[in-house]
Amino acid sequence: MGRFRPGRPIPVLLATGTLFLTGCTLPPRGPGPSPAHSFRRLEAIRGFEISGELGVVDRHRGFSGSFYWRDQRGRNLLVVTAPLGSGGFRLSGHPGHWRLVTSRGRTLSVRHCLRCVLAHWFAVPVPIQSLGYWVRGLPDPGIPAREIRDSHGRLRHLAQEDWHLLFEHYGQVAGLPVPTSLILRYRSARIHLLVDRWTVWRPARKDGHRSQDRPRAFARRAAER
Repeated sequence: MGRFRPGRPIPVLLATGTLFLTGCTLPPRGPGPSPAHSFRRLEAIRGFEISGELGVVDRHRGFSGSFYWRDQRGRNLLVVTAPLGSGGFRLSGHPGHWRLVTSRGRTLSVRHCLRCVLAHWFAVPVPIQSLGYWVRGLPDPGIPAREIRDSHGRLRHLAQEDWHLLFEHYGQVAGLPVPTSLILRYRSARIHLLVDRWTVWRPARKDGHRSQDRPRAFARRAAER
């Protein structure tokens, strides 16, 4: 596995209250698997790796940087890097057993209310477990949801608890539709994730042998029909 290198910072425009990101555009892809089949495969994957850029805007401040997130069967590594070392953190572990290291080297052990700790950076209490579903284009199955889907069956708008999500663009990796641009709104705050790279792990083979598939998609803001 190559070493993660932070990407470039994103411009955050506070005057209009809107976050603008730049990215490449890929040509639209042809028809893929049926939506129901794709969703079952997304739910079944054993893990993923994504990396890209993020921006946070609320009433009082803005934050931009790069991120890398690896989730393997519930064991996570999330690295958020801010430009010029102005912030960020490294989070590892799983629910109930989290270890967070700040950019200044301070180490925190977090067993409860991780979202409360993450609010220090994101200005809002980010639910990591739900976010693991959202970045795959799925609702969190443990929370009531209101959904709007597009003509291809992909999530376009999602509301869960106090979060409202807009799935702006999708790409494909291993034949699966995956979000490449996602806006999360929580009260007055916005978080914009722009995913540069996607990697998925498929479930184990039925014959009992381990199967690890790591196709990569450098799909920045795939074009929509």
